[in-house]
Amino acid sequence: MRSLLIIILALTTPVFGTPKHRRAKRFDWQDGNNGALTWANQCDWNGSDMSNVQSSGEDCGSICISTGGCTHFTWTSYNSGTCWLKKGSVSLDQAIYNSDPASVCGMLKSTPPPPVDPTVYNVPGTRWADSTDSGGCQMPAGNYAINNALALGQSSSLGYLVWKNGLCGQVVKVDCGGTAVEAVVASTCNLGSGSCGVDMITPTWNIATGNKPPGVASCSVQLTQTNPLSGSGPVCYIRPNSGSQAYYASLGVFNVAGRIPKSATAAGVNGAFQAGSGWFDFNAGGQPLFTGSAPVVFYFEDGSSNSFEYSDCKDGGQVHIWS
Repeated sequence: MRSLLIIILALTTPVFGTPKHRRAKRFDWQDGNNGALTWANQCDWNGSDMSNVQSSGEDCGSICISTGGCTHFTWTSYNSGTCWLKKGSVSLDQAIYNSDPASVCGMLKSTPPPPVDPTVYNVPGTRWADSTDSGGCQMPAGNYAINNALALGQSSSLGYLVWKNGLCGQVVKVDCGGTAVEAVVASTCNLGSGSCGVDMITPTWNIATGNKPPGVASCSVQLTQTNPLSGSGPVCYIRPNSGSQAYYASLGVFNVAGRIPKSATAAGVNGAFQAGSGWFDFNAGGQPLFTGSAPVVFYFEDGSSNSFEYSDCKDGGQVHIWS
């Protein structure tokens, strides 16, 4: 009888304090992005999702900072790495445990400052020729909504717009004292030299400068979110004149609303930027990988990505020429 009484008392006596396994997890919070945010491993936030993009864990905080309205974020290994952007007020003690061992969560310390003026000034502008040519970016055949074009150089005055492969096919706004005009980056100029800024075909030069005679004009240049091709984007293309091959592919993505491509995979094969262009070259090493439903993924500097099947990629036909 005494033993039964002890058992009953043990079952009914309240336990003071919380069992260890029920206590809130203590996270090792650290500063990141030059002090702009606080982050920790294996944590998460309940709800308040805005959107999500494929990214690396290292890029997720930067994506939140650059996305209007984002106040906190979670990154998980879902779908090869997904950054979950969240909004609303939150505090560190609201973080919860995430069983994904690779997961990261974080919150911004304050509202990010407004973006800096994306326009670069005092860029040397020159007249290229009456029309573009078949070299450079090798833009695919298509129905283009933008009827002006230029070549982009490596003048330090271009700042963030100094030429790189991912700028091929982007649309920039140029104003050289005439009327601001949107033009497609269709080629490069004087690579390896800082002498060239924007080198415009004659129709573009005439609009941007107000019909100045050939020479060097001082221009402002800005990257836009305008798509060069009519219709919705993004669009995957096979490089003009390269044909469709199962063992070797050259692919590009266009109509990406100002996002800058930085890498790509096709059938799991990493692509390499073709020199002086925006096309990624893929070598299957003797295997017929690039056919049908083979996955093609393009990754962008902002952490986003776009996925296609190889059969989605349009034939680039002949290089498009602006005149």
